[in-house]
Parts: sequence; structure tokens; C-alpha cells
Amino acid sequence: MQRFELKNWEKALVAFSTVLFCLSATVYATNFPLWKYFYGYDTETEREKIGRLSTKQGTVRREILGEAEFKFIDLEAALYDQDTIVTGSGSVAHLELDEGNTIELGANAMVRLAFESQLSFGRIARTPRIDVVAGAVVGRAKKKPMIIRSGQKTIEIAKDATRVLEPLPPPIPSPVPRPLPSPSPSASPSPLPLPSPSASPSPLPLPSSSASPSPVPPAFSLRRLEVISPLPGASFGVKKWSPTQEVPVRFEWKVDPPDVSLLLAIRAAGRGKSLHEEVVPARRGKASFVWIARKPGNFEWELLTSKRERLTFGEKKAEFVIPPEFEGIQILSPLIAGESTASNLIKDRVLKKSLEITLRWQPLPGIREYRIEIAKTTGGKPDLVDETENPSFTLVREKIINSGRIFYRVSAELENGFIAVSETNPFIFDFLPPILTLPKDDARVAPAAEAPGGGNILLTWQHTNFTDSYELEIAKDENFDQIHEKITRKQNFLSLKRPPAGQYWWRVRSLSKNLSSAPSAAFRFTIEDEPGEMGGIGRGASQEPGGD
Repeated sequence: MQRFELKNWEKALVAFSTVLFCLSATVYATNFPLWKYFYGYDTETEREKIGRLSTKQGTVRREILGEAEFKFIDLEAALYDQDTIVTGSGSVAHLELDEGNTIELGANAMVRLAFESQLSFGRIARTPRIDVVAGAVVGRAKKKPMIIRSGQKTIEIAKDATRVLEPLPPPIPSPVPRPLPSPSPSASPSPLPLPSPSASPSPLPLPSSSASPSPVPPAFSLRRLEVISPLPGASFGVKKWSPTQEVPVRFEWKVDPPDVSLLLAIRAAGRGKSLHEEVVPARRGKASFVWIARKPGNFEWELLTSKRERLTFGEKKAEFVIPPEFEGIQILSPLIAGESTASNLIKDRVLKKSLEITLRWQPLPGIREYRIEIAKTTGGKPDLVDETENPSFTLVREKIINSGRIFYRVSAELENGFIAVSETNPFIFDFLPPILTLPKDDARVAPAAEAPGGGNILLTWQHTNFTDSYELEIAKDENFDQIHEKITRKQNFLSLKRPPAGQYWWRVRSLSKNLSSAPSAAFRFTIEDEPGEMGGIGRGASQEPGGD
């Protein structure tokens, strides 16, 4: 059998590949910044960005990994892994990490940002870890848990939780007894002085107060706390036509000392569990925070210390209301028999006799049912309450108020508990009388002998919509106290038998099943005398005398 042997250059290639693999594994395991030496990247560029400085007050400095100096850091500056942040006296810093977690540093605080990498299936998971070196630190986790560590104490903050951690105080060294000085051999002991006799013995000296430990002072002592808003019983509503139903509630107070941070807890009234908690720092003695309410109800809010301890100074608790109803439905113009009109007068064409009123409004997305209330007067008890799936409601003639005037209001309940309502809208339908056409007002009617067609008088008027019949009145006086004739007609005309000579007034009203219009404006016409009437009288008076 022929043996296979490597050549010298092949052996060298295998050895070189083995060394290169070992070097690559070492660089990867130690995270050695190899690109820095090839491309000259600076320290901030080569490290991974993990957040930003969202808020600062006073002096805030940062030490970058590998540097030996704390430099000033600007607002909105990027934060990187292994950065060390320090705040000065009376200063506050708010760090916002990429995962939504936030870190708040009080005065004289120092933290180190150190993200922990954990290898999982298919990716490398990074957990935020904050090393507290000095000062009080408040951490709030949102989407991912967060770890805060101070010395041997480690706290893991779960999602949507807030914790406060202060560094452990340095251990107090035990007092070492001081050795008594040895007496000098050359010094002779001086005789002890004898107490002089006195009437009353002098009291023994009390032990020094420094021998007993002094009490630990509290974390801070409030000298002033004044709530600006919301005041007790305040009400905050959804803005008109708001599509999101979000209610911003601004919490604001004044405090002394001017740089103290308080924990704001918001709860539903009568319940112990907080809906939202936020540590709010004060700036120049004033603190504020805006909370977005997305559901209605009665709420209460309370101010606590950053360690969740109750305050014993000032107004620290109050209630406010977010009412469920808000004006969120826009009313559209109603339709009468499918047309936009407010009376029964004909505009372009004759409408059907069925008096159907369609009340309309702008639809809301996601609403399955609307509630409509109809009343005779504003603010009165509804005479009709109904529900509909469509953004409209049709009233037939049997359901409308006979006066032609109604008031209606539309509402709809949303999934978040809010109720969108409309204004109380009036609907006024004018059932008007027809307009008279012939004969014209103050017309004079010729004698029957001169009038074609036998002397009858033709009275006409305009049609009106939604009308079953017309009522015609003819009177001998303008006040219609002496009615000459009263006739009901289906048509809009009448051939009137010629009345005796004289002046007459006539008017028409529209009639429907439940409605009757007011009478129209009255027209006057005059029937002239027949020629034979006055002529005969004249001839009898002017006969020639006989021969007497």
C-alpha cells in the first residue's frame, strides 16, 4: 500500500492556519478592539451605543472607558457601554436606555453602565446592569428587566417596575484605645490636691455627649410642599372631536428643598394598586409630570418619598375625575324624503307624500351601535329612545312630534369606556301653507256677461310636499269672520261658482295626517256689478214724464 505524506510547504500551511485560528479565537474571546489599530477609530465610535442623556440639571460629567478624566457631557449626548456618569452637588441626570429603561441620578451620584451579554440560541442577549458607586439612584424598567448593583447588594427590577437603590454606607471603624503615656522617671509624682472643704459638695462632671452615638438624620426634611395641580375634585375631559380619547393630566407642585425628588403614585379611587408610579425630580423648587389617562373614572394621586415612605408635611393626596362623556359625534343635516330640505315647499321637484325624516351623523370607526334620544323640549325626558347599527335613524310620520319640532341627541359607547355624544340638536320642520297664484291679490272680476266660460272664477295655488289635501276658505271680510264658503280639495285648484257682486278674501292651508299648516296670506278679489243691475235702477229713476 502506498503511504500518503505531506510535503514541507503543506505542513507549513497547516501550522500557519492553526496559529491564525488560535489568534482569531483569542481576539474574539477577549473582545480585543483590533479595528482601532487598523482604522484609527476613537473610543466612542468603537463601542456600542446604549442610550442617551435625556435630562440634566446642574453639573453632569462622564468618564469614557480607558480615559482618566471626567468630561462635561451635553444634553441628548449618546451613552455607551462602560461609561461612568457622575452628578455634582444639587444636580440631577436622567438617562434613557435604548430598551426604554430609565435611570435617574440624584445629587452627588455616580454610576457605571455595564451591560451583561448572554449567549442564547441564535443571538446574544444583553441585560442592562447599573453599578451604583455613590448617591441615590432610581431605576425604572419597561420592556426588559434591569439589574442595579451596589457593592454586595444586587436588585433585579422586573418589567414595568420602579426601584430605588442607595450605596451601602462605608463601615464605621471600631475605635482603637489610645495607649497612656508612660511617666517619665525623672519627674517626681506631684501630690494630689486635697478637696477644699465647702458647704456643699461640687457635682461630679457629666460624661461627654460624644461618648453616646448620635441619631441618624432622615434622608431629607421637607420645609415646604404646595400642590398646584390637580386640585381636589378637578375634572379633566377628552377634547372635542378627539380621535384617540387620551386625556393629559398635569401634576405640579412646589417643594423646599428645591432639589428633592418625590414619588408620584396614581391610583383608581378606592383601590390600593397603583396605575402608574414616577419619581419626579424638582428643579429650582418646582416639579411637574404629565400622565396620559386612557380610561375614564375617579382617580387619586399621592406624593411619597423616593423610598415609598409617606410624607408628614403639606398636601400630599388628592382626587380628580375623568368623566366618560365627551363631544365626539358630529351631526349632519337631516334628510326629508331623501332630500335636504327644512319645509314642505317644493324646490326642484315634487317629493313623495310619505313624510320620512332621516337624522344623520358622522360615523365613528369601530362602533357597532348608536343610541338616539328624541324629546319635545331641550333637557326634557326623552319621548323616544332607540338604538341603531347605522349612522342614521328614520322617523316615519307616526313617530314624529305633531308640532314639527323635536330635539335629539346621539351617543355611542367606546371600548375604552368613554362615551362619545353629540350636542342636543333641534330639528324644525316647517309645514307651510301653499302660495296663492290666481287670481292675483286685489284682482277685479269682470261681469259674467263679459267673462268667458259662464262666469265661474278659477282659484289656483302651488302644490306643497307631504300634503294629503288643501282647505280653502272664502270670506266676505278680511278677518274671515263671515265665511262665504269652506271647501276641502285634493287638487291645487277650484272652479268657484260666481258669488254675488262685492269684495271677497280667500286663503288656503295644507293638510296632512297629523299636521296642519297655518293659513296662507289672504288675497282679495272684487266681483263687479252686472250691467243690467245698476242700469235698470237708473232707467226706472229717469223715465220721461207723461202728458199731464
